This record gives sequence, C-alpha cells and structure tokens, in this order.
Amino acid sequence: MVEAYSPRLAPCHLFAHWGFLPQNDRMVLAVDPKFGIRSFQDLRRTKPALRIATSTNDGTNFIGYTAHAYLNAHGITESELTSWGGSIVTAHRPEQTIMLVLSGLADAILQEAIMTPWWEDITQNKKLIPLPMEASALEQFVLENPGTTNPKPQPFPAGFWDSLLEPLPSLDFSDFVVLVREDLPGDVAHLLTWCS
Repeated sequence: MVEAYSPRLAPCHLFAHWGFLPQNDRMVLAVDPKFGIRSFQDLRRTKPALRIATSTNDGTNFIGYTAHAYLNAHGITESELTSWGGSIVTAHRPEQTIMLVLSGLADAILQEAIMTPWWEDITQNKKLIPLPMEASALEQFVLENPGTTNPKPQPFPAGFWDSLLEPLPSLDFSDFVVLVREDLPGDVAHLLTWCS
C-alpha cells in the first residue's frame, strides 16, 4: 500500500497494488533526419533549434514528467533547449504529440506507446531517427526516479520498425500498474479479477 500525494493536491486515500496489465513499451526520442542527429552526443554538440513534441508536464501526466526527466538525465534541460532556439511542444496524449510532428509543428518526438500504428507511421513516412539512450543517462534516471523503470532494460529489437537496423537502448515504459483503494469491496475485486 502507498499513500498517494501530488504537490498540487491533498493526500489521497491509501491505495493497494492490485496487479498490472502487461505490455512491452519504451520511451524514445526520434528526430527528423534533416538535422543529421544520430545520438544524444550529436544533439548536445550541434545544439539545433529542435522542437520536441511530448506530453504535458503539468504534475498529473506521468508521460510528460518522465519525458522531462529523460531529457534531464541526458543533460538537456528545457531551458538549455530554449537557449539553442528550440522548444518543447506539448499535448496531453501520445497520439496528439505524434500529430504535432506530422503537422510540422515539431521536428522530433519524445514519447512512449511505440507499439502503436502512429509510431510505425511516423518512422516509416517521416523517417525519424530514434536516438539510443545513453547508459549514463539510464543510471542517472534510475537514481533520480527509483522504482519507475527497469534499471537493466533489454534494448528494443532491431527490425521492430523497418528503419530500426540495430537494437535500440531505450527507457523501459512497460506495463500498467493497477491501483485500487485499500477499502475496495471484495465483490468488486473479484469482478476485476474475473474480467482480466
């Protein structure tokens, strides 16, 4: 059981971990090929005016929080990106951020849900280049966000997208944890178990 708390909200009731919904997912930064960037080292060296689409980091969106922590772990803060002439362009949901790239409002995407058709579409049609996560950034991310990701993830397999020619080190974003209130009635718990 955990006591949930948000800095913007009052403490919530105690929650219990009921289970999880399995899925194989990663968070990936993919960049328009016109920038010639193939690594975070390239990104930090060239300092392009890159517009990165990701989810909103408003204290309620775990994807947005994780995306900012992911960039920070690579030594790229939002203020540094802005100093390069770049920006973070946000929407709430993953498919909405993909649309920011497809519509030309962003040059890169930092998002999860990479098993979805819209990720395949953007890698096939826009030829975005996925950047491998640096090992030191993963270590930093795990240190600053304990328990939020697998500290030793398997690389994403080559060939998952046609453009992915070799395994891709990335942030493991797998599985959905299902939390329930501690006082969840037994018949509701039984129904949840039966439905899953």
